[in-house]
Amino acid sequence: MKGVVRVSDGRGFVTETALGLVVVTAAHCLPHLPPASSVSYVQERTYGNILGPLDEEPSVWAECLFVDPVADIAILGEPDSQELCDEWEAYDSFIGQCEPIKIVGAIQEQSVRMLSLSGEWFTARGRCSKNAMHIDNKEQSVESGMSGSPILGDDGAVSLVSTGGPCEPALMECLPLWAVRPIIF
Repeated sequence: MKGVVRVSDGRGFVTETALGLVVVTAAHCLPHLPPASSVSYVQERTYGNILGPLDEEPSVWAECLFVDPVADIAILGEPDSQELCDEWEAYDSFIGQCEPIKIVGAIQEQSVRMLSLSGEWFTARGRCSKNAMHIDNKEQSVESGMSGSPILGDDGAVSLVSTGGPCEPALMECLPLWAVRPIIF
C-alpha cells in the first residue's frame, strides 16, 4: 500500500488534514519527544532521516506537529520551508508519491485489516470503547516493527498499531480537531 511509510524503526501512514498531507504514527516511533512547551526551536521538533518507503532506510526529514505520549500518537509534517528548504522539497516529493489513507470513525464492533511485517494484510476483530480499539486476533500476532501501521476498517483507518497489545488508540477520538476536520466537515 503506497500510503504506509517507514517512520524510523516503525511505520506510519499518510493522510490528509486541514494542514495538508501528514504522516500519522505511534509516538514511540519518534527518536525523542519534542519539548513540552508552546514555543521551541525548529531543530527541537524536526527529525532528520525519519521517513522513507517501507523497504528502505529513512532519508526524508519531518517536523513533529502533534504528539500525545499517553495515547501514543504523533503527527509529522513538512519541515520548515525557509530554514530547511532542501529537506522540505524532499518531504514534498516523497509525500506527493503516497496515496493518502482516510481516517474514519470506528463503529462499535467491526472486522479490521492490519499490515504484517511481510507486507501481507490480515484480518482481525476490532471493538471500540471510549478512545481505544480492542483487537482480537488469534491467527496473527502484532510484532515489533508494526508500530504506526494503520488499522483499517471498511472505509479507512480507524486506529493504528501502537503498543502491540490488545488495545490501540481510536484515531477519531485521539487526534486533534485540525487532523480530523476534513472528515467531520
